[in-house]
Amino acid sequence: MKKSSNIILLFLFLVTSIVYTKELKKDKKVVLNYTVINQSIILNTKFYRLIRSFNIEGKKYFLAVDEETLKTIFLRAQKFQFYNPQTRYNTLLNDYNQFPYILQNDGVTSIDSTDKVYITTDLCPSSKKGYEEQFYKNLIKHYKKPVPITLFISGRWIKRHKQEFLELIKFQKEGKLDITWGNHTNNHRYKPKNDLSENFLLLPNTNIINEVIQLEKLLISNNITPSILFRFPGLISDENAILTIKKLGLIPIGSNTWLAKNQKIQKGSIILVHGNKNEPQGIQKAYQELFTSNYKLGSILEDLTILSTPKNYAEYLRQQEKDNIYDISKETSKNIQKISTTKIHSKDKYYIQIGSFKEEPNLIFTKLITDRGFNYIIRESSNGIKKLLIGPFNDKNSVKESLIVIKNKIMKEAYITK
Repeated sequence: MKKSSNIILLFLFLVTSIVYTKELKKDKKVVLNYTVINQSIILNTKFYRLIRSFNIEGKKYFLAVDEETLKTIFLRAQKFQFYNPQTRYNTLLNDYNQFPYILQNDGVTSIDSTDKVYITTDLCPSSKKGYEEQFYKNLIKHYKKPVPITLFISGRWIKRHKQEFLELIKFQKEGKLDITWGNHTNNHRYKPKNDLSENFLLLPNTNIINEVIQLEKLLISNNITPSILFRFPGLISDENAILTIKKLGLIPIGSNTWLAKNQKIQKGSIILVHGNKNEPQGIQKAYQELFTSNYKLGSILEDLTILSTPKNYAEYLRQQEKDNIYDISKETSKNIQKISTTKIHSKDKYYIQIGSFKEEPNLIFTKLITDRGFNYIIRESSNGIKKLLIGPFNDKNSVKESLIVIKNKIMKEAYITK
């Protein structure tokens, strides 16, 4: 083989052939030794990323990502070579798992470069019997089959709704739905009385890696191939959660069109409805919107593109402030410390939360706030998470007026708190 400057041959290893997929499609399997790995290979002229290894019936398998199509497959052992290519998958992982680490709705929220819309349904844990079966059937009836859809499914929902789960699999096997199986964690923990910054995956003693891989194991045991798409429960995350998802090789998917919140469908929308009967208002809105028009539906995996607007705020700031260039090195730690440690304890004051961080917020981010004429504080939670709050504001009217500006100029997911 000829040597290539951009390909690094590491060593030979045992990996799977694609014919293996048929072996798993028989009966429910017991998945053992499930391990997170990260290695790029070349197989049949294609680049794959091995992201999990596991054993079934004494044989070793890998969950692999096609680094250009982003689709996942199962592979079994044969000789192959390790490489380190620069691929679409690499770029997307970096683009959608970086600063700023916002509390609500981080990740891909729309695919603006297309004229399509993208239907996603969340199957969170639910005590209700059944599921929104008629909604899925109406999708099949109204749109060209197979209908592309991403199901963000939780382990607890599967275990409580086995028959409904099998019905969805049947829709896929019959060519009625083209399902991308997204990860919505195994337990989807939630405490109604907790603040968002200490809820869902941010609850104390939550093992994010275990939440992800337990759901993957459950899917694989049911002969389903997990995708690389992940949705945070409640759409809530922080820096640690985002970086953990990146380590697991997953891409977070949010939504700019949560129908139950009356958000409007537009070109490129990632639409969110709940298929577990927990949010009937969203389903009602879906009937009004999706079945009275003929939208062009798309697959998130197929159309996911590299960010046209950088999520990195250093670059964002350079683009927004072309006429007001500054040197961030001139921001002294003394000045930042003076601002960030301001003590305001009055419960009558209002704030606007724009992010939560494991470490101190980036200076560029805080400079963006002060350049817009706002003050801020950093409030540390009991779990060590640092909340970046703009304020204080003395009354509801002033905080509501400022929220409009802050959503437009600083962080669209900002919200009012005390």
